[in-house]
Amino acid sequence: MALEGTVDEAADALPVLVGASFTADTPEDTFLDVSDAGHGVAYVNGFCVGRYWDIGPQQTLYVPAPLLRAGRNEVPLLDLERRPTGLALAEAHRFGRAAHAHPTSEES
Repeated sequence: MALEGTVDEAADALPVLVGASFTADTPEDTFLDVSDAGHGVAYVNGFCVGRYWDIGPQQTLYVPAPLLRAGRNEVPLLDLERRPTGLALAEAHRFGRAAHAHPTSEES
């Protein structure tokens, strides 16, 4: 399964709403990789699957099979901090800080 989506590149205002979708042959548990996003909320087919922040601790959000349907699945993402550079599906949960995350005072 691969995510497809669009972002209005001309818009400078935040927050930004990103629309993506993917096609599933059969619904099965998966994870939404939000490691290339900033700080916001993710939905799948109208259900909130969680909040995310690039400072961690998680880089993926669990998407249970009952939220998915065979065929097209919609993934709107509301990001408060910046335009996501990519969204993907993952087979396992990933934890840690995203590579582009803001440094903490301990890391500065």
